[in-house]
Amino acid sequence: MRSHNFDACLEYSHRASVEGIFDAAYREWFPDLQRIELAEDMARQRRGIDKVLHFAAGNSWTVDEKMRKEDYGDILIETISVFQNNQKVKKGWIYTCQCDFIVYGIEPTRKAYLLPVPLLKKAWLKNHHVWEQTHRSVTARNERNGSRWQTISTAVPIRDLLDAIRLEMIRNFHEKPESGGQMSLFDFKKPALYQDHEYSFEEIAA
Repeated sequence: MRSHNFDACLEYSHRASVEGIFDAAYREWFPDLQRIELAEDMARQRRGIDKVLHFAAGNSWTVDEKMRKEDYGDILIETISVFQNNQKVKKGWIYTCQCDFIVYGIEPTRKAYLLPVPLLKKAWLKNHHVWEQTHRSVTARNERNGSRWQTISTAVPIRDLLDAIRLEMIRNFHEKPESGGQMSLFDFKKPALYQDHEYSFEEIAA
């Protein structure tokens, strides 16, 4: 179990947003990107939004940026954000995030992964029982202003997570959805994602 100073970890995670470390990656993923806005107001930050991507057509997408200091070949899926006094006080970001994408960077490899939140959540809900049994659990102790709590995550191998997300991108459109009613290919408000979810951000320093 690792111990973390909450403010120091928060400052590290926000560094990527403030310095625009992922900005070049956004322009690779989205060629029609017009402007990148840093979300500085608390209302959006509480919803897990670090950046807003604005496009020439007038639409926008929201992003939560995460940076990992070390490379273990996996992505940490936070399931419990606050575990205190033997109680689950707050759910992890996999259940609470309200953005369109999570961009997960791993600093030693200089790679960033574009994770569409609706598909990520569906992949987690479908596979979490197996993943929580077969993959390691990571518990971090946090401290801030005398208050102490734990954060609990599941370390899912990168390939396993991306494969699960890709499976969620495929559906038989002639079948009715489980909730009933007819499904149309045109019900989706946003276009299909680019297949290249991984991007090396080494070029940013060039």
